[in-house]
Amino acid sequence: MNGEISELTNKIIKLKAGAAIFATSESEETEQSDLLEQSSMPVVQPTPQCEEKFDVILVRAGTTKMQVIKLVKDITNLDLKEVKAIVDGTPKAIKEKVSKGEAEEIKRKIEAVGATVEIR
Repeated sequence: MNGEISELTNKIIKLKAGAAIFATSESEETEQSDLLEQSSMPVVQPTPQCEEKFDVILVRAGTTKMQVIKLVKDITNLDLKEVKAIVDGTPKAIKEKVSKGEAEEIKRKIEAVGATVEIR
């Protein structure tokens, strides 16, 4: 909610500044834009929380179960017992709420050792 408020505040500031610049003469325009640049109000960048998140699901370990266990352990940084529970209990999430690029990278790595993976 704070991100939305900040975004709306930034839009209002820009709209007010745009209207003020449009109504002033050319010499006053440079003064207005200088004032905008010096403004103490911080410009808030969109947060990564706004982008869509994906879950990487291990559907089947395949015939190279030990390689899958090692790879999932490296990806998740979980202990061996937890990783083995994920691989044995398929379908299970390997990683949740990751970016699309990270999800595709994980899928590519795990499928390279013969496992089946879904991105949801």
